[in-house]
Amino acid sequence: MRIILLERVAKLGQMGDIVDVKSGFARNFLIPQKKAAPATTQHIQLFEEKRAQIEAYNLETKNEALKIQDKLKNVEPVIITQASETGQLYGSVKARDVAQSLSVKGFTLSHKQISISPIKTIGCHNINVNLHPEVDVTVKLYIATNEEEAHNFKNQKNTDNKTSSKKPEHIPSEQPIVPDDILIKKVSPPQENNEEALSDEDTESENQDQNPPSSEEDSNES
Repeated sequence: MRIILLERVAKLGQMGDIVDVKSGFARNFLIPQKKAAPATTQHIQLFEEKRAQIEAYNLETKNEALKIQDKLKNVEPVIITQASETGQLYGSVKARDVAQSLSVKGFTLSHKQISISPIKTIGCHNINVNLHPEVDVTVKLYIATNEEEAHNFKNQKNTDNKTSSKKPEHIPSEQPIVPDDILIKKVSPPQENNEEALSDEDTESENQDQNPPSSEEDSNES
């Protein structure tokens, strides 16, 4: 399907470019998101008529995004959640969680602006945040089980800027008091005693079956 781009789209082109894409990608994403329009004669003519207005608006929003970019460069959000002793999270941290962790830092962003796969381990993670079609910023996100552990992650990252596969020592959570600018993600660890609990219930059920309550007839006979 041939479309005209209404803004810069990564790997496709710049504003005003006419490109060919798969029909589903255009109809399900680009056009509903107002990133493009069908490249009909009418749409192309309309774009050219409003090109100066569109470019002026794009420049304005880009400048605003650059201001936010400068501020976000120094922001290091923290998410406190539960994990096993090996550092594996119970569940995962997703784009919505990252957006919430930035919200408590004073930045209102949509989860759609955050490009990550679900994170399943504690530690420092580089998160790409899209502020504008032409403006991105990388944010360091720290995921830990408590504030002290997050602090250790930050110290290790500051003293070693090189990528390392070695994770900082995992500190068991003691549920300390957490500052207001740290997001707490509540999860439930997997139940390890499900089988024991079920067996107890089965035993109790069998006992009830073997000793049914006395009926009225029994009481009358006595």
